[in-house]
Amino acid sequence: MTESTLQIDDLAVLLFHGPESGRFLQGYLTCDTAELGEHWQLTALCNLQGRVVVSGWARRHDEGVELLVHREMAEATLTFLSPYLRLARARASLRENVAITLRMPTGEDAPLEFSIGAASGASSHADDNRLLSLLCLRRVVLIRAATSARFLPQALGLVAAGAVAFDKGCYLGQEVVARAQHRGQVKRHLQLTAAPTDPQPTLGERYRDPVTGIEGDLVQTSSAGCLVVSRGNTESAPDSQADEAHITS
Repeated sequence: MTESTLQIDDLAVLLFHGPESGRFLQGYLTCDTAELGEHWQLTALCNLQGRVVVSGWARRHDEGVELLVHREMAEATLTFLSPYLRLARARASLRENVAITLRMPTGEDAPLEFSIGAASGASSHADDNRLLSLLCLRRVVLIRAATSARFLPQALGLVAAGAVAFDKGCYLGQEVVARAQHRGQVKRHLQLTAAPTDPQPTLGERYRDPVTGIEGDLVQTSSAGCLVVSRGNTESAPDSQADEAHITS
């Protein structure tokens, strides 16, 4: 492993295989699976209310489609999709004994290049922290259990990051996401705040930057800064669920 490559232990690989795996995921992922290739595409999976259940990266695989998600969301993603998979000619499983590496991008807009190989037994928590720092600086949220099913893709910056295709057809939660986008009904947005100091803030709870006063729901934290879903520099914002409830009606 070179200095420009990180081994990422916080990610897990889900493999969707079978003759209709790509077609199946087209009805659930926010990206256009028909356009997937060998490069990783940022994407998300929403529930019926348009809230993001999990975010990650997808690409074509010889057997179907691979999906990279946070390790603590791997089983939850399979459980969420299991009722739908029973009706499809597709199967899904967690790839075991694999090592995931990330080649550090050379530019701010360079795509993230993950590689998957055989597990070596080595691990580095520092590498995972560097991945989170990189994602925070790019305003990319990797959903975890504490932040799952709480926010629309727009509030998490996933639309701005290119994770949502609005011309791909229907997917789970698509009506809510599209209505919010085209009617301008999303009032909460993603903001980068200063890196946290002791005591460490709790993911999913309210966080206020002591310097700028930016306050919101903490969705990601790293040594490079925090990402919060906020209305702006207000000291109190409505609850994230009630804030966007009118969109689902």
